[in-house]
Amino acid sequence: MSRITVFMSAICHMVGYLEEEEEEEEKKKKEEEKKKKKEKKKKKRKMKKKKRKKKKKKRKKKKKKKIKMKKEKKKKRTRRERIRKYVSYYCIYECYLADDTKTMSSPSVCCPPVAAARDSLRLALNRSLSEPATSTSQSSPSPSSSSSPAAKRFKLESVSLPASPCTESATLQRALVMKRVCGLSADALVSKLERCLVVDCRPFLAYNVNHIRGSINVNCCDRFNRRRLQQGKATLADLATTREGKELLRRRVFKEVVVYDDATDDVDLLSPSHPLFLVLTTLVDDNRQPALLLEKGQEEVVVEEEEEEEEEEEEENAFVGNIRTRLKMHHVIECRKEEEERGRRQTKKKKKL
Repeated sequence: MSRITVFMSAICHMVGYLEEEEEEEEKKKKEEEKKKKKEKKKKKRKMKKKKRKKKKKKRKKKKKKKIKMKKEKKKKRTRRERIRKYVSYYCIYECYLADDTKTMSSPSVCCPPVAAARDSLRLALNRSLSEPATSTSQSSPSPSSSSSPAAKRFKLESVSLPASPCTESATLQRALVMKRVCGLSADALVSKLERCLVVDCRPFLAYNVNHIRGSINVNCCDRFNRRRLQQGKATLADLATTREGKELLRRRVFKEVVVYDDATDDVDLLSPSHPLFLVLTTLVDDNRQPALLLEKGQEEVVVEEEEEEEEEEEEENAFVGNIRTRLKMHHVIECRKEEEERGRRQTKKKKKL
C-alpha cells in the first residue's frame, strides 16, 4: 500500500507541475499578444504621422508653386506693359525724326560744316506730348538767321495723341443706360408697388430710420463696395443687407426695378462713380427691363394738420420731408415703430408663458 500511495502522490505532483507549466505558457502567450498589439498601434501612429508630414509637404509645395506662378504672371504683365510703353515712345520718336528730316532736307536750313559748331545745336524738348502740332513755318528758320551758328537750333514738333478707347466705351455705356432707364412718378409707383421691386441706395442708417414699404437696401455708398460693383466682383444680391432682399435679387422674379436715394431727379446729372448710376448700370447689364428711376412726382400728401406741426415733423425727419413730394405717407414706414411693436409682442408672449 505504501508503494501505491507514493506512486499516486508522485502522479499528483506531476499533474500539478504540468498544470502550472500550462498556465505559465498561457500567461506568456497573453503577454506576447499584448506586446504585438502595442507594436501594431505604435506602427499605425508612426504611419499616420508620416502621412501627415507628407500631406504638409505637398501643401507647402503647392503653395510655393502658386506663389511662383503669381510672381511669374506679375513679371510677364510688367514686361508687357514696359514693352507697350517702349513701343509707344519709339513710335513717337520716329514721328519726331521724320519731322526733323523734313526740316533738314528743306533748302532754307544749312547745316554747319565744322564739327566744333555742333555744340550750339540743342533740342527743345520742353513741350508736352498732348499739345497740338505747330506749323512747319514756325519751326523752319529763315535763311538770314541760319547763317549765324548760335541761331541754328532745331525744335521737335509735338504730336497730338488720339483719345483712349476707355473714354469711348464709358460714353457708350452711359448712352445705353440713358436709353434703358426711364422716369417714374409717384402715382405710377403707387399702382406698381406690388408688381415691381424697389431698391434703396442710401446708407443703412438712413434706411433704418425710415424707408418705403417693401424696399431693399443695397450697401453701395462705401468706396470699397462701389469699386467692387464697377469691376464686376460683386452683384446687387451680395450687397443687399437682408436675406429676403438677397433672395429676391437672385431669383429675378421682378423685371421692373425702381431705384431711389435721398434726392436725385435726373440721370443726366449723375457722375459715373455715383452709387445710383452704378446700380442702374448693373441692372441694365442683368437685362432688367426696364430699370426705373424714381422721379419727383405730384404732391400727394393731404395736409390736415397745422403749419407749425408740419415744420416740427420736417425737422425731425428730413427724409420724410423729401419723400412727401414723391409718395403718399402711408407708403413710408418707420423702423423705430416696428421695433417698438415687436418688443411689445415679445413682452406679451413672455407674460403668457
